[in-house]
Amino acid sequence: MKKEINNRPLILLISPHSKVKLSGSVSYGFERRISYLGRIVSERYNTIIVEPDNGFSNQKEQEQKITFNSFSSIKVRNLRLGSLFLDINPFYIFKLVNILKKYIPSVVIISFPFGIPISYIIIKNILKLNSILVYNSHNVETEYSKIIAKDENLPWIAKLFYCKYISIIERLAVLYSDYVIAVSKENKNCFCNKYSCNKEKIVVINLGANIPKVIPKSTMQYKKHKDEILAVFHGTYNATHNRNAINIIHSYLAEKLKEKKSLKFIVAGNGVPIIEKDNFISVGFVKNLYDFLSSCDIAVVPLEEGEGTKLKLFDYMAVGLPIITTKKGAEGMGLINGENAIITDHVNEDFVKAIEILVNKPQMRKELSLNVKKLIEKEYHPTIIKKKIYTFLDKIISKT
Repeated sequence: MKKEINNRPLILLISPHSKVKLSGSVSYGFERRISYLGRIVSERYNTIIVEPDNGFSNQKEQEQKITFNSFSSIKVRNLRLGSLFLDINPFYIFKLVNILKKYIPSVVIISFPFGIPISYIIIKNILKLNSILVYNSHNVETEYSKIIAKDENLPWIAKLFYCKYISIIERLAVLYSDYVIAVSKENKNCFCNKYSCNKEKIVVINLGANIPKVIPKSTMQYKKHKDEILAVFHGTYNATHNRNAINIIHSYLAEKLKEKKSLKFIVAGNGVPIIEKDNFISVGFVKNLYDFLSSCDIAVVPLEEGEGTKLKLFDYMAVGLPIITTKKGAEGMGLINGENAIITDHVNEDFVKAIEILVNKPQMRKELSLNVKKLIEKEYHPTIIKKKIYTFLDKIISKT
């Protein structure tokens, strides 16, 4: 067995839910976080990546220090059960055991709580390895399951099972992991309070800020005339909180501000239906997100629910869009009301007035834009995130 290859520590990175893309763009928040972590880890350490076989391979970067392995999902009558049942997936278990018989990784990082209980049993109890087990959380899953449970399209029995199952799996994941990566201080406190775990066990690293090296200049691509002001929101439509936010924009904000002739609301995202009616435009999926955002003037994030940090805010911050959001939307981002964003308690008259103010005050838009760029450079620049990850990993690797 090998613990190091070419004098580099070995990291086993497990992605139960999605492919790890070491280059190119990604569509979903969970895919973005694990792919960003994969890019950072593989730059410094030998890396073995274990990911689901979704019927295709997007990996072209078979480098000397990166090895990709895939496992099949359990299928029942052509229904793919996916990551939720990873702990009883024989294909995953077989793949993991084979890798661990050949290599002893210094650290095993598992994204999402799924698969952590069975991986702990294999690593610690059966093979008795001293590898450090890290749970890379994307949010507090038990809290997010409450949002899923509000989806009226799901049968009540499925929602009840999901919520109960998630609460058990996440509790075991936090208990069995040596360390937990949380995306915010709020999530860290929630883990500690909910599962009575030691605060030293949880490290806060927000992996969402994958800022592009070059930000495109503002264009007129989506504007009908130069004086038009575009208020933007984007998000994957199958996420309940995004879908609700888009409905709020369409049915509430656009209606409230229809007298503002220069203002148009524009939304985009994977699965978003294409609509153009009065002052509301929905363009669906956009291939180049930052080109799209750079043509807009204001970011509106009317979220009343959601978990973890909202990665869309990093996109708005990266291009310097002045942001109007709720306390829930701003959670864990380090935004300060009046300094680098406008933050209201809820989507109400105050939210509407905030939009009106930014429409009427271009200088205020400019100030918020400059300040939010300073925040992302200070707290979320890729070099800062890399340093946090490397410091954390080097510290725990030294203990193995």
